[in-house]
Amino acid sequence: MATAEVQFRLGEYLEVAASDGEPRFRCAKCGHDLGPASGNYKEHALRRVAPLEEAGPLVGDPSRFIDDRMEIRQFFCPGCVTQLDTEINRAGEPIIWDIELH
Repeated sequence: MATAEVQFRLGEYLEVAASDGEPRFRCAKCGHDLGPASGNYKEHALRRVAPLEEAGPLVGDPSRFIDDRMEIRQFFCPGCVTQLDTEINRAGEPIIWDIELH
């Protein structure tokens, strides 16, 4: 990616930068490209998926409240392995698209 100008930050470690007029997600720590800003940056991130119970000892057994199997998903920058986001969802559901730019 050519030299890119940061347009805005979306959190501590995620930003949008433009190069040749195309806005793209990138890691704010190392500058690794995470795909076009018109898409879901999580699709370009490293991913760790685990049962929800692995989120910590205070989570408990989610089957007390919901029949579906739940999972925790962590997303990391492929360039520097900085954690970008975490989501909780039903197992088998698509990745949550929580940042959509227009």
